[in-house]
Amino acid sequence: MATSDDSHEKIVWRAEKTLIGVDEVGRGCLAGPLVAGAVELPVWASRCAKMPRLFDSKRMTERQRLVAYQWIIERCSCGLGIIHPRSIDKFNIWRATILAMKRAVFSLLSTRNSAAGPVPHAILVDAMPVDLVGSSYVDMEIKAFPRAEEASLSVAAASIFAKVSRDRLMADLAGCFPSYSLASHKGYATRQHLSALSFHGHSLIHRLSFLRRKSMQESGDSEGQGSIC
Repeated sequence: MATSDDSHEKIVWRAEKTLIGVDEVGRGCLAGPLVAGAVELPVWASRCAKMPRLFDSKRMTERQRLVAYQWIIERCSCGLGIIHPRSIDKFNIWRATILAMKRAVFSLLSTRNSAAGPVPHAILVDAMPVDLVGSSYVDMEIKAFPRAEEASLSVAAASIFAKVSRDRLMADLAGCFPSYSLASHKGYATRQHLSALSFHGHSLIHRLSFLRRKSMQESGDSEGQGSIC
């Protein structure tokens, strides 16, 4: 399994500048928050012999993710953006995803150590048209392109950071909502999760707009298809 491409980073690192990678996880879940991660890799990352392989978190084993996550939080500037299920119902998943990504970026920029150097050169985002309008970073270049986690080490790192962070949140929530086995499926629409929903009904952390949409799909009502887009 190949490491994600680092061509975006190399060009910028040669000038002793950095990039912020941004990605989200949990977009298709029936329960739990949407989580976006933002990661700024240091310019020396490509020269670090002990840097773990960074690639799309969905293609990694849990152990690979945890090793990479530990390296990332110890050596990189990071930020999280978390959107509650009720906010997803209110805004729809598209707007909620953009908001989560913006929160992750602002979290990173507001907490990064000044010793890390100048403000990052640009932001690389997985597909979403994020903007920083209304902030002091409005002039920062933003590049959004599909499958960015495969084309950028920074976005791959963000996907890992977001994935492990959300998995841990879901494990914590499993203790509060034990009837749904959240620690095993993380809120996705597995057979186990759907069976629990059928028996127990929804909880406070379920996305009601998603449940309505799924119900409409199963009943053949096509009018509900645009409810979360």
